[in-house]
Amino acid sequence: MQLSFTPRYWCDIGEGHRFPMSKYERVRDQLVAEGTVDPGDLVEPEPATDDLLRLVHTDDYLSRLSGGMLTDLEIRRLGFPWSQALVQRARCAVAGTLAAARRALETGASGNLAGGTHHAFPDHGEAFCTLNDMAVTIRVLRRERRVRRVAIVDSADEMNRNSANAVLKILEEPPPNAVLLIVSHAPGTRWSVGLKGKTLFDVLYKTPGYPYVAADPVTGAITTSPTTGY
Repeated sequence: MQLSFTPRYWCDIGEGHRFPMSKYERVRDQLVAEGTVDPGDLVEPEPATDDLLRLVHTDDYLSRLSGGMLTDLEIRRLGFPWSQALVQRARCAVAGTLAAARRALETGASGNLAGGTHHAFPDHGEAFCTLNDMAVTIRVLRRERRVRRVAIVDSADEMNRNSANAVLKILEEPPPNAVLLIVSHAPGTRWSVGLKGKTLFDVLYKTPGYPYVAADPVTGAITTSPTTGY
């Protein structure tokens, strides 16, 4: 399985910052060490262009973000000190998620070792999310007529038995031309009994023909199931 990864997912945000910026390289190292991923399966994305980002973000925000002209309030909302490396990191994460989603829809599974930055607004970043990779990816896939409807469940960790069973029922009898995106901060560790009984990877490989996307903000990974195409 190919995964999006680049060393540019790391950038210097200062010693003692509470965001674990080194997690992307640690996840890569762990996957390679345990043999889950071959180093040759790591695909380096190029930074997303302004034309791509404009599908979601405003010209004003992109201009000020790239030029280092964010206000103090915007920087506090974002949670990161501004740097050109931070901008490139965010652009690469968007491109990595889009590439992973395209690969997954074509081959059955893929992932991005960054991303999951779904808190970013069109005109500002927030909660460590500079650019919204999920929104951009969804816009592109819709333009390409790969998906029509998208449901986002955030987060799977907080669903009770009833809501988990409802999600599983949808997976068993999926609506046509739809994608279900599940966000999990601790995959499997805080899930309800229902979800633990049918893991994400069970769904990936036992629900043929249903486009399924799972996003994990801790690792940034995104995977999807095979799809029959639209």
